[in-house]
Amino acid sequence: MLVIFTVILLGLLVLGLPVAFSLGTAGLFGMFAFMGGGSSLAQIPILAYKSLDDFVLTAVPLYILMSQILLTGKVGNDLFELGNKWLRHLPGGLGVATVFACAIFAAITGSSVACAVTIGAIAIPEMLSRGYERTLVLGAVAAGGTLGILIPPSIPPRTANSWNGSDCLWPFCCSFSD
Repeated sequence: MLVIFTVILLGLLVLGLPVAFSLGTAGLFGMFAFMGGGSSLAQIPILAYKSLDDFVLTAVPLYILMSQILLTGKVGNDLFELGNKWLRHLPGGLGVATVFACAIFAAITGSSVACAVTIGAIAIPEMLSRGYERTLVLGAVAAGGTLGILIPPSIPPRTANSWNGSDCLWPFCCSFSD
């Protein structure tokens, strides 16, 4: 059965149908085949409502709003300057300051992408002007940006928690277990 659905999905993609519609069509076909007949189609609005009816998911737009407020208010500039002043005496201090600013910004906003964009817009030109190699600069921003997922509270563990119904603390314990 899985082979049939894969063939249908790939066939729709080859025909040029956009990915979202191809996945939706293959999913409808799968629901129709597995759940039997027209009664499976009545389940679609119920499943959509149940997946979005969770109190935890109300935090996601608020994280995005917080990130936008901090981006507009130029808080990333202040965080980068703070890290630079504290850590410039260390070898590679500007790179360490970049990762430090990313960690703080990610802890506030909960978003890795917002952190990488905000701090990257400040740190990349500054580090390049001081003679750092481009690969090192981009690596520091990328590594610092990924800290957003590991530092609670962040968006991905909260959404995963709401989908699988586990305890709210569990994803954050897993983040620090290694």
